[in-house]
Amino acid sequence: KQQYLEDKNSLGKKDWMCTTMMYNKKTLKLVANELVGYSCNYWGCIQRMRYASIAVFEIKATGERFTFFSTHLDAEQDGKGQQMRQTQSDELVDCINRYKSEYGCPVIGTGDFNSKFADEPIQNIVSKAGMTSSANNRSGIDYVLFSAGVVGKSFTIVKDNDVLGASDHAPVFADLLLQD
Repeated sequence: KQQYLEDKNSLGKKDWMCTTMMYNKKTLKLVANELVGYSCNYWGCIQRMRYASIAVFEIKATGERFTFFSTHLDAEQDGKGQQMRQTQSDELVDCINRYKSEYGCPVIGTGDFNSKFADEPIQNIVSKAGMTSSANNRSGIDYVLFSAGVVGKSFTIVKDNDVLGASDHAPVFADLLLQD
């Protein structure tokens, strides 16, 4: 049975979530999780649009742990997007580093970063949080990032007309391996 982390807005009511994550309860145990609203966003509604979902999972069969995050940084709006993304990436780096320090396990992250890989927000995450990605996962604005302790075995960006008709993003699939 799959479980998902449910978003609750500041009033405690169920809200829709841009950065959801699903996991298999038969194979993974949820150790900790939180939703971290960024301090700024173009839309002015932190709980609904711009935040990071972060969770620590334990693989039931092995006891190995890893941290996973999903996020959605601001897009370019009226020339303010780059500034917003930089602030959001700084806050994401703080979260990643806090989880690395507290749980001492590898980190895997996904998201719509609304930035090219060479842009400052992504490079901020790469340099200050020790994240990387496969070279063939660096051509869009959506990435699968990972820290030391994770090996990226394969990455596929699906560029299919039916898929692209459903979204303005091409799905990114990754096969990752946790190292001992």
